[in-house]
Amino acid sequence: MPDHRPGTTEPLRFGVFEIDPSTRELRKHGVRINLQGQPFAVLLIFLEKPGQLVTKEELQQRLWPADTFVEFDKGIYNAMKRLRETLGDDAETPRYIETLPRRGYRFIAPVEMREGAAKRVERLPPSELAIPRLLRVKRWAVPASALCFLVFAGIFILVKMPYSPPVLKVVDTAQVTKDGLPKNVSMKLLTDGPRLYFQEGTSVGPMSTLPPEFIQSASLVQVSTQGGDTAKIPLGLGDALIYDISPTRPELLVGGPASPPLRRPLWIVPLPAGSPRRATPSR
Repeated sequence: MPDHRPGTTEPLRFGVFEIDPSTRELRKHGVRINLQGQPFAVLLIFLEKPGQLVTKEELQQRLWPADTFVEFDKGIYNAMKRLRETLGDDAETPRYIETLPRRGYRFIAPVEMREGAAKRVERLPPSELAIPRLLRVKRWAVPASALCFLVFAGIFILVKMPYSPPVLKVVDTAQVTKDGLPKNVSMKLLTDGPRLYFQEGTSVGPMSTLPPEFIQSASLVQVSTQGGDTAKIPLGLGDALIYDISPTRPELLVGGPASPPLRRPLWIVPLPAGSPRRATPSR
């Protein structure tokens, strides 16, 4: 048979509650409240040894006979839930019953005889097991506050300090093409990573004094960034200018032959090869 007999028959007081084990009555502010069965038995077990660990195994042995087939964890959970609801207790911020994960429970409120505080039931001396959760939290409060201060101070310093970008220096150069043809890279030099795209050919007059519309006999070419021979990108557009490269797909934006003068329609050229498609409507 399960052992539901209380360890004491004397009326006890904790917080605003009084319990009489002999009559199995629980009162709050003197008013009797309903708490029977296993939740009441669990409360009596806790009051037998306030401040001490009560394991789930002990509750199982005290509440159910050895030959009982029941989901003990679920039964203990339901009894604890009903008990906490009756006491108005919270498992996260307990006033009466503290949960010790994977170990059991501990009654943390002071307990005394109902006749007076002189017969107070003393708790065990403080130990690593009996230290209230609030004290353990305070133990880490100062180091945590100091760490937060250092983090925010570091962020403040980084934000307020003037930023000086590093000075870039050329440490080496390598020739990419060796065909001797003029390259109009002053107009546009684009890359998708493994390849370079630019214009190759001749122009009228110095490049520094002419707008892009005056480039003549120029071809759109590509070459590996590792170096090698250039390869023309067939456009079928005649005199074209390279403008930009798509950041999301292998395509170039080029300007077709100027018509009327100084006005070029835009074309999209797929890479590495493909038929250009008009990006702007023809007029």
